[in-house]
Order: sequence, then C-alpha cells, then structure tokens
Amino acid sequence: MEAALPASAVRRASDAGRGSQPPLSVTRPALLVGGSDRAFRDLIWSLLIVANRLPRYPEAFGRFLGISGAMYTVLIAAAHTQGPGGVGIRALADYMHLPAPHITTTVGKLVEEGFLAKRPNPKDGRGVLISLTAAGAAALARLAPFQSEVNNVLFDGIGHEDFHALARLMETMVGNSARALARVEALDRARRAGKAE
Repeated sequence: MEAALPASAVRRASDAGRGSQPPLSVTRPALLVGGSDRAFRDLIWSLLIVANRLPRYPEAFGRFLGISGAMYTVLIAAAHTQGPGGVGIRALADYMHLPAPHITTTVGKLVEEGFLAKRPNPKDGRGVLISLTAAGAAALARLAPFQSEVNNVLFDGIGHEDFHALARLMETMVGNSARALARVEALDRARRAGKAE
C-alpha cells in the first residue's frame, strides 16, 4: 500500500500556499503533482459533475417506459442478473449495492406493472426468484435504441483500452467509496461523542 505523506510534509505544503491555496485535501504521493493536489481536486469536481448528471439518464429511460427512474434501474439490473432461472432479492440488492427492503418494494411495483414476475425459490422456501416477463423484455427492447443513442454519446471519445481501464478503476472506486464512507461515519460519530462529553 502506498504511504501517505507525513504530517510535516503536509504542513510544509500547506504553509507554502497559505493565503492563496487551501491545505492539501489528499496526501498520497501518486495523487499529487509537484506537491499540489490541484489535479486531484479537479478530478473530484469532474466526478461530482458526472455523478450529478447520471441519475437523469435512468429517470429519462423510466419516463420512456412510463415508470420511475428507480423502477427502471431495478428492471435493467434484473435483466442483467436473472440468468436462466431468475435472481433472488438479496443477490439483486448486492449487485445494486442497495438495501434489500428497497429492492423488495420496487420489485413489487414492477410486478404490479407487469414487467417482472416472481416465483418461489426452490432452494429456499422463504425466498423468491425474480425474472422479466414477456412485457418487461418487450419494454426494454423498445427502449434500446433510445438508450444506446444516449450511452453512445456519454462514452463518445473513449476507446477500447480507455473503457476497460475506466471499468477497472470504477470497480476499485466502488469498494473504496464504501470504505471511505464508513470512515466518514466513524469519524463523525467520534466527533459527536467528543462534543457530548
């Protein structure tokens, strides 16, 4: 694992830019350019801009199908994970990194709309397996031209190697973001506990 800069180096870098630049927001050497975190902060801003825009796409896809963006997201995730026998609620929730109760509620709405079907899981009497209905598959087929046009623009200028590099990086970032969020929550709890003493 790459070591972060020692506190003394952080102070020197911060002191050097005092009055004109904020303190370093990251201290991993690989993320600094000439001792500056400017490139890192630019990357974070770019990620935030993209993250703000990304939810609008499933919302638009959902509107095309007459459902909510959240329902579309579960529908397409089920399509990609169902396999020949269907997918369980827990497996679908793990794939989407969402709480199982949220998935259960949304699946229920999609079943009511006729896009998904559920049946008992023969390996688990308490569980169910989710799969697309003919209507659900037909809906995604109708959506595909619109969806592919948007995604083609979204990834315009990204070649084969860049795409696979990005996919690997995002897989790493999914795990890292969960760990970072856990750290945020732990530090926040500790801060609140300290104030309460």
